[in-house]
Amino acid sequence: MGVFFVSVKLNHMLIYAKQITNRLQFVLDFVFTQQFGLSYHITTSFTEYENCTEPKLIYASENRDLPCQIWAEELLFEESIYPLKINDVVYQSITTPFGNDANGLLPFDLFSAIFFMLSRYEEYLPFTANQYGQFKATDSYAFKNGFLEKPVVDIWLQDFKEKLQVLYPAVQFREKNFTPVITYDIDTAYAYKGKSKWLNFGGWCKDALQMQFAKIKERVGVLFHQDADPWDTYAHIKNLAIQYSYKPILFFLAGKRNRYNKNIDPDSRAFQLLLKEASSFAAIGIHPSYFANVNNGLLKSEKEKLESNLGQTVKISRQHYLRLQFPETYRELIENGMEADYTMGFADLPGFRAGTCSPFNFFDLKNNSTTNLVLYPVTFMEGTYAEDLRFLPAQALEHMEKLLQEVQVVQGTFIVIWHNHTISNKGVWYGWKNVHDTIIKSAMQHG
Repeated sequence: MGVFFVSVKLNHMLIYAKQITNRLQFVLDFVFTQQFGLSYHITTSFTEYENCTEPKLIYASENRDLPCQIWAEELLFEESIYPLKINDVVYQSITTPFGNDANGLLPFDLFSAIFFMLSRYEEYLPFTANQYGQFKATDSYAFKNGFLEKPVVDIWLQDFKEKLQVLYPAVQFREKNFTPVITYDIDTAYAYKGKSKWLNFGGWCKDALQMQFAKIKERVGVLFHQDADPWDTYAHIKNLAIQYSYKPILFFLAGKRNRYNKNIDPDSRAFQLLLKEASSFAAIGIHPSYFANVNNGLLKSEKEKLESNLGQTVKISRQHYLRLQFPETYRELIENGMEADYTMGFADLPGFRAGTCSPFNFFDLKNNSTTNLVLYPVTFMEGTYAEDLRFLPAQALEHMEKLLQEVQVVQGTFIVIWHNHTISNKGVWYGWKNVHDTIIKSAMQHG
């Protein structure tokens, strides 16, 4: 492989392609601008490409027999959505889509593979949903091919960058930094505090019928201000944030109560005081209620309620139950002024739903356009380990540490989901507070 020595525009790349499309520009923006810190220009003139003396790359399906070529499939030059026939290739021990045997930089179409993962192309196709209307992790291309727990997009780009550095050693790439982000979903702010008299009476009756005498005593102690509410873990969240110098994100559910939404009344004094306290040490986002991603107007009213109580604009979100419907959920967020969303993860398995641990813009596949909504991919949710996988705390911590290492290797963003009640050390969550504290300590020591 030859080496191209260049002396001008060391932060710029010329890319030859047969056609300029929204899909191609989305991928190139992500790769070159966001990940590599380079500017780029697309040309459809091969003559311009040949005459260029700066760093350059060919993205085409005709074999030019040059070392700086990525063999192009048709995916990025199309606008339709249909079941794809994907040719797999094993590359660096990972089954990789859009493989080919062309003589290029890589044995697969890197840009189509990235687009397939980031756009969540497969979730626009017909699928059998679970009981919550979700696309199941086990139905994903990543799970079926054994790489759900690897940020393959970031791994591919690391390798691609190294190959470009060999070709163009003077090019100055942006250095990435490992970034831990600790987040919490506040589905139910308190176990007893702030709930109506009728809800507490109903809970007391249920505990009595089940002879849960310890819970009856606990409820009475909280309601008569003798004991702290067991789910009031906010001081601990705050203290950890101060200890390790980071700002957590708390997503508050402010929807009306039903079988899926069980937070305390957002108009209650307890909720308003909690919001005020939380905003003093954390960023505040909205946790849209269960039906907010399919009910026009519901997200708007919940957002207005939260903003009214908080006294500031809310621009970040995460969906309750991690429910996503493509593209409707994200369109609803955009229409309501959201700038960033932290839902991109599977509820039933840990790992990388979009194949990456790097933030990226939402691409609306039906509109075939890039949006300004930034998606922050989640690495894991603690409830997945406890409720879906039935892991013991020690098992969960070991697996969390493994995923942490995967993110560290590619200098990605390590985003984790906890809930205030899961670090209470009460009932089924006994032992999980230690997992929470330990994984945060591990992340912050490298962050």
